[in-house]
Amino acid sequence: GRRARGKLEEAVSILFSDIVGFTDLCSKVHPQKVCRMLDELYTVFDSISSAFDVYKVGTIGDAYMIAGGIIGDKNAHATATADMAFAMRAAVKLVRAPHNGEALSIRIGIHSGSAMTGVLGTIMPKFCFFGDTVNTASRMESSGVEGEIQ
Repeated sequence: GRRARGKLEEAVSILFSDIVGFTDLCSKVHPQKVCRMLDELYTVFDSISSAFDVYKVGTIGDAYMIAGGIIGDKNAHATATADMAFAMRAAVKLVRAPHNGEALSIRIGIHSGSAMTGVLGTIMPKFCFFGDTVNTASRMESSGVEGEIQ
């Protein structure tokens, strides 16, 4: 088949979130319960994302990634992504940790700038984002404060 080339998106906003204490939670809970919890959380986030002009890039473990500026009003990517972050921060409180029944807490990192996009691979190809904007958003999340948006 024909291989796709990457495309430079000049102005996007990238958001990463992760669950605070996820590694510890996984050590205390059967994997099936963790999977159910993640499915519940991601279902909530997916339904929220439909209210904003953001694109769900994907999930890896407890990390959830979205991009603004790919669909809808491309000029409002930062606002759409920030609005999504505020909605996620509020909605995460609806999902409970299976080991103690407490509401989950997340960290969120956002960064805006340019990013490369493209469908990569031949087995289960995936639409990916990469570049400094993506890396910075990831670092904003991983070094962030619990319950806050960086």
